[in-house]
Amino acid sequence: MTRTARHRIPFIVLLMLGGGLSGLAQASGAREAFATCISSKASAKDDTVLARWLFLAMAEHPSMRGLVRVDSQQGLEVDERMAALFQRLMTVDCAVQLRALQQADLQQAFEVAFERLGQRAGSAIFDAPEVAAATERMVELIDMDAVEAAFRPEAR
Repeated sequence: MTRTARHRIPFIVLLMLGGGLSGLAQASGAREAFATCISSKASAKDDTVLARWLFLAMAEHPSMRGLVRVDSQQGLEVDERMAALFQRLMTVDCAVQLRALQQADLQQAFEVAFERLGQRAGSAIFDAPEVAAATERMVELIDMDAVEAAFRPEAR
């Protein structure tokens, strides 16, 4: 993998939860095979590894600092698990599909594959009852009358 491709991987992985790559859904055959392999070879445990890594990566954003405290050993463990997951998917589980990609397809293939995996990992997080309860706490603070009024024709 080229140095440029290595630097794109974190960007691609961070995009996968945002759904910002949904226009790539019509993937080529090789891209589709790669995306399917990544999704099928990643377990629920792998989803958790990915979600934890994404959470810690996002926590590094200046607007998030101070909300979460993670000691360096915990951060290293999460990074190591994510690196092992990525390496296993690329070099063992989906190596045949990876080799079948043309160089031009490589970036899009990563985007499609990891978008799907990230969406699945994110869904697993938001499906947890504790997370649903946390989102409900915020929803209870919304003035629903004001929101409903915004939908009325006279408000437009």
